[in-house]
Amino acid sequence: NQLIGCLFATKIFKSYAEHEESDRAEYEELAGEFEGIAIRLINKFYQDNPAASFLLLTRTIPEYGNNTCLQIAHLANDKNFISQRCVQELLERLWYGNLSKEFGFFKMAISLAMPFVVPFEFFYRGRVNKNYFKEINGQEKVAEKKCEEKNFVINRIDINNLKEPKDYLSRLYNFFQAPIVKFLYDKIIYMFFLTLFCYVILCDFYAIEFAQQSPTSHSLNISAIEIVLIIWVFSFLIERIHYFYVIESKIFWTKCKLFILNLLNAMYAIAIILFIVGIALRFIPNRPDCHKASRIILSLDVIFWFLNFLHVYTSVKVMGPKLIMMMKMVYELIYFIFIVLAFLMAFGISYHALNYHNIRPSLDLVKNFFLPSFFIIPQEYYTVDSLLEADTCEVNKTDRVLTDEYSLDDCVDKEGSQVALALYTIYTVFISVLMVNLLIAIFSNTIDEIQKESDKVWKFQRYSLIYEYFHKPILIPPLVVFYPLGYIIKYLAPLVRRCWQPEHDSTKLIDRLMVKFFYRFRNGFKSNLADARLERRLVDWENKMFHQYLTDQNLEEHRRIEQRLQENLDKYDFLIQKFDSILVHTNTAYSKIREINDKIENIYIQKYVQTKKNL
Repeated sequence: NQLIGCLFATKIFKSYAEHEESDRAEYEELAGEFEGIAIRLINKFYQDNPAASFLLLTRTIPEYGNNTCLQIAHLANDKNFISQRCVQELLERLWYGNLSKEFGFFKMAISLAMPFVVPFEFFYRGRVNKNYFKEINGQEKVAEKKCEEKNFVINRIDINNLKEPKDYLSRLYNFFQAPIVKFLYDKIIYMFFLTLFCYVILCDFYAIEFAQQSPTSHSLNISAIEIVLIIWVFSFLIERIHYFYVIESKIFWTKCKLFILNLLNAMYAIAIILFIVGIALRFIPNRPDCHKASRIILSLDVIFWFLNFLHVYTSVKVMGPKLIMMMKMVYELIYFIFIVLAFLMAFGISYHALNYHNIRPSLDLVKNFFLPSFFIIPQEYYTVDSLLEADTCEVNKTDRVLTDEYSLDDCVDKEGSQVALALYTIYTVFISVLMVNLLIAIFSNTIDEIQKESDKVWKFQRYSLIYEYFHKPILIPPLVVFYPLGYIIKYLAPLVRRCWQPEHDSTKLIDRLMVKFFYRFRNGFKSNLADARLERRLVDWENKMFHQYLTDQNLEEHRRIEQRLQENLDKYDFLIQKFDSILVHTNTAYSKIREINDKIENIYIQKYVQTKKNL
């Protein structure tokens, strides 16, 4: 369990980093070291045996709460590990299911349009080598025949393609079970939902007492399309509940945290709540104000339903990181708004106090001192005219002088408007030049940060997308309303199997169907390693590769030490050569100095002798 141990260590240290501000850098460094070890391990495993690496990533380990390496890596937010080739190839296989990924847009469109004709003719992945383990403990070995002929699947998806289904129903099931097919059908049907919603809110939203005027009411108090929409939204609610159920964590509060922090779930929650409130108000009869409130709420609700459609772009490598950029910029904008709000309020109140006196309290007062200062940001200067025309304005001048009470329709105060005009100029320059450019710089920095890791961000985001549609039922909204029946069968199946012993052929068939249906609800990317011999061989192979990794690391460390020693020896030789060269130059210089000194002495002696002769 060396691989999952490293990933678990990264999760622990990252959790400590979130709670320990003083030692955050140290914990993040330790988490990065263990993630690096996990990356090197999985790459080594993948180079030796890709099929066994897939099983290793999806094997449940009892010592770690029956979790898998992929689960721990995702919960630890290990983007670097998720972006590795081994993990991405496994996710690619899970995304396409048992279908081949070597097909074009035209063939896929035909398959979606005619699913009962085309899928069983092609699109099935080819068979791969079924020898999982070789050269264990220095001997050439392969899995036993029983293990070789066994299909290793993850929730009905065969990751190694050992057996190719021949019958029509199995091929059809494989087509509809593929996450990519469920994703495409889900988004196509979702566009029909948006079309119906827009039609109702624009063309067919009569009050209850006038419901008979609707062309689709059919003698009901509500149109047929609205009934379909209500069922459809209810199916979305069931779908979100099911998503909460299949979240990887087994701790309830962690499930709630992961569910809430997912922006898509938050958008769905807001959209569903607004829809329920709007429809509830819409059913209150003889209350025009409730019908108007319902129309307003549903008009706002349609915004969130359209924003949920952005989820389709997470599957596109070019557009997926752009959504992350948008979310990051929204977070940055929220912090920026709190800074700008102080300047908006300061200027708005000061500007209004200089121009108008003793205004009576009202909501219009708040609107009139806040909006002018806000609209200066997009460079809308609609209040500057009142300042420039303060000298010539005559509106309500007499009453204003007598009572010293201003209304919002009066002219601005002549003296105060001059100060307000100067303040207006300073504020405009400050907001338009400094604050707006600061916001642009913040956005540019956010874009640069995400752009550097756009590939890792998209691959990590893609994991969540594949996980969601991997666990989605074949039934798509609004047919998913029948999905709760599956849970009823799931919990009743063990009871029925105990009470109804499979003795006859009919009971055996029912028993097999119950087992099949029960297994389908298994959560997570978990492979069914029921054979103890295969799991033991997998563990032995992991230990062998881990020790091989340690040996390689030791050899690499010795190689680095030898390289450092060789570099130091080379430097030592170079210094000795330099020293010898310096000594040679020093001796040469010393010899020249001695020659010069001898010449000077000779000259001095000659002069001295000459002087003596002259005397």
